[in-house]
Amino acid sequence: HEEEGKRILVEYTPVSMSGTVGEPVINTIGPVEVLGVPEVEIVLEGEALECETLHVRVMHTLNADGEPEIRWLRASKVIARDVDTYKITEDDIGLPIVVEYTPMTAVTKTRGPTVRASTKHPVSPMPPTVSNLELVGELITDQKLTVKYVYRGGTEGISRIKWTRLSPEGWTSTLHEYKNQPTIRLGKDDLNCLIRVAVTARRRDLSTEGNTLYYTTPTRVRRGPPKVNSHILEGKPQEGEPLHANVDVEYYGKEGTYQV
Repeated sequence: HEEEGKRILVEYTPVSMSGTVGEPVINTIGPVEVLGVPEVEIVLEGEALECETLHVRVMHTLNADGEPEIRWLRASKVIARDVDTYKITEDDIGLPIVVEYTPMTAVTKTRGPTVRASTKHPVSPMPPTVSNLELVGELITDQKLTVKYVYRGGTEGISRIKWTRLSPEGWTSTLHEYKNQPTIRLGKDDLNCLIRVAVTARRRDLSTEGNTLYYTTPTRVRRGPPKVNSHILEGKPQEGEPLHANVDVEYYGKEGTYQV
């Protein structure tokens, strides 16, 4: 097949019986075509597991020196084309992955028979995993803190979320009212404390519990501005009648005064 795609040059030089040499004539023909249909044998390498990468490897070829056509399928849906690797996603869980490979010749673009390979079993989810744990929000009383993280391992269920308050004196207390809640509101009890959150990955079917990550705030909760919880004006709105303002103020620490 070394001549495939190349042109053949023929040079003809006439010579008489007396030895006189005439002008040479040059002719070309081509390009040379490979006869026969291209054929290949393939295998599919890799584990049928979420986030793993599958690779189609060509084991044997015949006349298949052109760019092949490659299709990756989940059930009957095409999920990738003309690449020899595919990274499994959450959408593939529970289904086999199939690769179709159609060989082709380089010059004539002759297509060979399409061969297929499939994963040995449907795609399985990876173990439940959380990563990139962080807290979003200001460490100020009356502000919200929200835990953010990346989950992998099938469809997430109710992952375990535990909030803990760490005081300057070294004691800890669990914020039970916020169990498994992604967001808390900081109150006066959190003042001058560090806040720690622990997240344990859990799949929706609850069959598997994954890793646990911890995050502790680098600084302590600061006092926010006073907040009016409620205000009620009492009395008759008549000339000469006294009015009384009943105001409930949250000072988040030592009480102060308020202006009316």
